[in-house]
Amino acid sequence: MHDATYLAHPSTAAALYLQRAGQWDLALTQAEGFPEIRAEILAERFFWQNVGVDEAIAAARALDSASLRDVLLARISYFHKLFQLKNNPLEIDELAVFSSTEGAWAAFWSGVVLDNVHERPLEAQAAYARARSLMGDDPYLESYVVRHEAFHLLETDRAAALAGARRSLALRASLGARPQVAAAQIALTHILPEGDPEVAELKALAHRTAEELNLPWLKAAE
Repeated sequence: MHDATYLAHPSTAAALYLQRAGQWDLALTQAEGFPEIRAEILAERFFWQNVGVDEAIAAARALDSASLRDVLLARISYFHKLFQLKNNPLEIDELAVFSSTEGAWAAFWSGVVLDNVHERPLEAQAAYARARSLMGDDPYLESYVVRHEAFHLLETDRAAALAGARRSLALRASLGARPQVAAAQIALTHILPEGDPEVAELKALAHRTAEELNLPWLKAAE
């Protein structure tokens, strides 16, 4: 994942802002000459639109940075498992990759894999806590961490879970991250009380974004 350094630099900011807006094809036109950014965009496009996996894998494998290469390939492999896609072209122990990589984002991805692949919630919570301790002032990463932490609070502190889900949505909106906003809107509907009129409004907004940006799994989200 990219940080404020890329967004602050004129030569890379356009690609990153378009990526945040869910305009991945346009973002790629601005990423020429920046292989790491291009590989990130392709991996993210595959996550949201489930297209271009071969191109994403090739871009990751071509990177000079072995660490980023391994992380991107592990993310792509995880996306196959998350969406139960057929014919995963990668045979990767995602948890081993993320656990051996330094930094807050790697800690976060460790938590996600522990949650959604290995079903080890207590270890996942510890990984999210580690990501939080390492992330510093990173509102984009925070939006991911608090969203995942929120679902672990549902049974013990629903008010805190609701506050976390709302903070995730607010952070993403403040950053212009349209696909992530839609995902946060759907996540919030799972925490609000049944019958709350806000649920229908949030779903309608999220599904509109999913149609505009062609986000298959969010189109089908309930």
